[in-house]
Amino acid sequence: MNMPRILIGSSSEGLVYAEELQRLLRPEVDSLLWNQGLFVPGEFALESLEQKAKRFHGSIVVATGDDRVLSRGTDSSAPRDNLLFEFGMFVAVFGRRRALLLVEDGGMKLPTDLGGLTYLPFSRTDPLAMSLGPVATQIKAVADGWQEAPVDPHTKDRFERLLRLSLSEIQERLGTRPELGLHLFIVDERRVPSQLVRLARARTSPKSPRPWPPFDDGVGVVGTCWSTASSVLVDLTAEPFASATPETWALIDDLGRFGMSYEMLDQSRARYKSVGAVPINTIDSGFLGCVSFNIGVGSSASAADFLTLEVERALDRCSEMATILLDH
Repeated sequence: MNMPRILIGSSSEGLVYAEELQRLLRPEVDSLLWNQGLFVPGEFALESLEQKAKRFHGSIVVATGDDRVLSRGTDSSAPRDNLLFEFGMFVAVFGRRRALLLVEDGGMKLPTDLGGLTYLPFSRTDPLAMSLGPVATQIKAVADGWQEAPVDPHTKDRFERLLRLSLSEIQERLGTRPELGLHLFIVDERRVPSQLVRLARARTSPKSPRPWPPFDDGVGVVGTCWSTASSVLVDLTAEPFASATPETWALIDDLGRFGMSYEMLDQSRARYKSVGAVPINTIDSGFLGCVSFNIGVGSSASAADFLTLEVERALDRCSEMATILLDH
């Protein structure tokens, strides 16, 4: 079962509170403390944090008053500077709503930039669970909704606009209004193991959104696009797909089946004439996801239309724009 995965940061002095919080979050939340393999010897800490943060749904920083500061004649406690830097990076990676700040009671001094931020207070009680227990309950309730989408609603909306524009361009290139659908999948590294999840869709015909299950590496057309990091096109009106039976399908190797079970094939050819996918790749990160397309059974278009240079370029442009959006 997939559950929310959260990074927990703290200072060395505040580690005891972070450890207790991790214990209280179990079993509903899977969490990793900063000292539990997050940083690997020889790696630059910031780079390690940026890369591994992608595997999590959100973060928590436990801010304890470990330093003393004198500001305008007032002596007060304050969290470590590197802890505030870490929190700022979590906000950049996860967004403001998925980066939680736990602040120790007692008038601790925080930067003025955090003045309007809502944070979770806790006290140094004995036992620790007396103060951290209610906080853990709040975190569980909030984190439960973090799994639903790997990006924020604003970014999701931008992807949907991109698909609509690309769909219009493909229609223009084909010179007709075929029954087409475009879908954008990204690799969600927060899942164990990682899976492709659909982020956005666009269609030429109005249909109610249908929930799509996540895809594993190598499973189905989008999974094959993932495993090969290359474009895939399947003409379901051609052999061996058109007349395959469970018996003949079982004789075809997995690569020839494009990772499709017979049930998946049967459902696909009942709805579509052709299906395909174009990878979203970067030099640094490799495969990030793919843009998939399907041609409805009643469409005037065919798989051959998607082999034309103009349509291929339209799909490549969509993939390139998606790469830019994902990198930002």
